[in-house]
Amino acid sequence: MSLQLHDIGFGYGPTPGVTTGAGGVRNINLQVADSELLAVMGPSGCGKSTLLKLCAGLLAPTQGRITLDGKDITQLPPHRRRMGVVFQGYALFPHMTVADNVGYGLRVRGDKGPALDVKVNEMLALVGLSAFANQRPTQLSGGQQQRVALARALCVKPRALLLDEPLSALDASLRGPLRDEIKRLQRLASATAIFVTHDPAEALELADKVAVMAGGQVLQCAAPQTVYEHPANAEVARLTGLCTVLRAQVQASDCVRVHEAEAPPWSLACKTKGFAVGDAVQVMVRPEHVLANPPLGMPNRFDGQVLRTRYQGSRTVFDFAAQGAGLITVDATGPLPRSVALDPGTLHLMPDN
Repeated sequence: MSLQLHDIGFGYGPTPGVTTGAGGVRNINLQVADSELLAVMGPSGCGKSTLLKLCAGLLAPTQGRITLDGKDITQLPPHRRRMGVVFQGYALFPHMTVADNVGYGLRVRGDKGPALDVKVNEMLALVGLSAFANQRPTQLSGGQQQRVALARALCVKPRALLLDEPLSALDASLRGPLRDEIKRLQRLASATAIFVTHDPAEALELADKVAVMAGGQVLQCAAPQTVYEHPANAEVARLTGLCTVLRAQVQASDCVRVHEAEAPPWSLACKTKGFAVGDAVQVMVRPEHVLANPPLGMPNRFDGQVLRTRYQGSRTVFDFAAQGAGLITVDATGPLPRSVALDPGTLHLMPDN
């Protein structure tokens, strides 16, 4: 099933038809292909959960329409859309057993008897919870509860699966394995899915496509590698991961002139394809693309000193004051950086709007 949003808008507040305000969305155009997982990511209040509720039918758009396999479902109530929803707090029924929770949607649909039991048992086996069928949700860990919620959503064979930050309440040690579990179950069920998150690592790891939102709008929607390595603008660059963004002007086909407040103008070698001489641009530098303690003679090489060190276990991030080039974030291992180099091939230019 393909899901498509056409010029969708919605606003919270007293004025009908207004599509502005915190949590509102405007002019949203998105397409999720059959069996594809789209991650919608952005900061709190950007409208990502609102977008999910509009797809589920829990909110009605003030403009635009929503189609499922080409059929307009904008006015359909939630129960007729046949979508599986996994909420941030899971919304499990505490008075029901795990098996009863998983089979709830099937019973509402009218399934009963041995056929219902077979479907529930198959789903419990799929999520590895057969041994917990007769327990209550309160007897389970957070990760197990999350799998119950997923099983309940998938058991009805939904036309689309909608997940609203389902991992945000879990410990960091659980989130990684459960990301894998969500991806596995979504693939096994061949479910068209939208996954809402504020965590760029989740979005980039899970999704076939990532829609980056801010201020109620989609800034860019593309493959994970594209939004990370070739963001449409500086806001997308910052939302998808650590980076340094430099303001500059194109000088030649292989060079820009950087203008930063903390340093005099300086030249930076980089590829400027797609931009003309004189264009105002922004240059994105990812920390992992900065070379620490490079050999003499490398292009874009600067001496300097570390102002701040951030040890993060598997990586160490440095704020490096480069002489004549300002502050640059560096992801490095080994000795403390005394110099850095910016590889021209990894620098990404964006319009300076």
